[in-house]
Amino acid sequence: MRQAEPAQADRSAPGFSLVEMLVAVMFMGLLMAGLAKVFKTSLGSYVAAAETTSSSRQNAMALEMLFDDLNVTGMTPSNLYNSPSTINPANPGFEIIPNVVYANTDVPKPTGSSFAGPVTDQLYLYFDQFMPYAVTVGSTPLQGTSSAVAGGLALGSTNSFNLNFNATEAALAGTAYNNAVTAGFTPVILLQATGTTANINSLDSLGNITISTVQTLTNTGTFANGAPTGSVVNLIIPGCYVRYQIQAVALDPSNSSGSTLTPCLVRTLVPYPGSGAAAWTSPYTSTIIADNVTAFHVGLSADGGKTWSGTDTTTATGWSYGTAAWSDLTGPTTGATTPTLNYQLANLNATAASVDPAGVGGTGGPFWFRQYPMLVRLDITTRSLNKRSDYTTTGLADYKYQTRTLILNPRHFGLHY
Repeated sequence: MRQAEPAQADRSAPGFSLVEMLVAVMFMGLLMAGLAKVFKTSLGSYVAAAETTSSSRQNAMALEMLFDDLNVTGMTPSNLYNSPSTINPANPGFEIIPNVVYANTDVPKPTGSSFAGPVTDQLYLYFDQFMPYAVTVGSTPLQGTSSAVAGGLALGSTNSFNLNFNATEAALAGTAYNNAVTAGFTPVILLQATGTTANINSLDSLGNITISTVQTLTNTGTFANGAPTGSVVNLIIPGCYVRYQIQAVALDPSNSSGSTLTPCLVRTLVPYPGSGAAAWTSPYTSTIIADNVTAFHVGLSADGGKTWSGTDTTTATGWSYGTAAWSDLTGPTTGATTPTLNYQLANLNATAASVDPAGVGGTGGPFWFRQYPMLVRLDITTRSLNKRSDYTTTGLADYKYQTRTLILNPRHFGLHY
């Protein structure tokens, strides 16, 4: 009996041979590699665009805050007709300290500079800050003569009365007042009807207020110290002193104690330090305005922007890295290698004028800037969050830098008392 022969494979059955499968896998690999490259390029472009947009927004927000602060610099409603008597010529109401070295970041020092590391300009501003509350006189004094009550609110030592606030703002104002006092400020109340101010002794969450030390306007005569019920008043925190500068900040929790921190533009607010810079160690507020800021420069122009103090056309950025003091920016009236402020004034329509911000009168004094209309220029340079090869043509990873400029004539510059 013959043994049955093995069945032959049916070559017409559906399916792929091993060779066909290997070819298909190879083509799929090549396709996936191409798609991965396209995806990587698209993702890199998206991240780069997002970082550029973020950097641009940070620059814009920083310049917007600087714009607001510069426009109130020199505004002193607590002293309407004179500059504050407590101001120290050593700390004028507007000051620029150029090229202050800071450490603990990976920002390189400026090309061609002799400084030990990267530098930042420090900008100092003085102003009175209005508390953002709508307030009117709500009651007559709890003490005083009948004639004073009949004529309205007569202000005097330890007067107590009530203020009307909108909705729940009384509690907010009371908390803001206590925080300001704790920080070392002496808030005041301004009566719009008479232009007089008085120091606030207390302000509770119900709007009950006690005042003392009434100040009168003596420039054109003494005004009556009084205001009827319903008169509009303002609550003011006088003597706000603000500093802008780049600082190394521990934004990355994984590197909070490292030597390479994030360079940030920081706005610091303190009560005016008439005795020196010690007050900056315990600020009222310290706010990061923008992160990854690699340069912050401030210049002044008294000739309509034709020349700027603090600049040097021989450098790549146009800013001078040989100056290191406020006097370098104000400078002499002649022979200036850079267009200092006094040089500009001396050559402006042949006007023999100069300023001495540390002086006490004439064209000087702590509020000298209110004598001259000037332009202020601010340059802020930020960099991308990460280094990428997309940002260079050399193929080596690097940051992408972006500089934005603000030029303005601050509202109180040139506005005499």
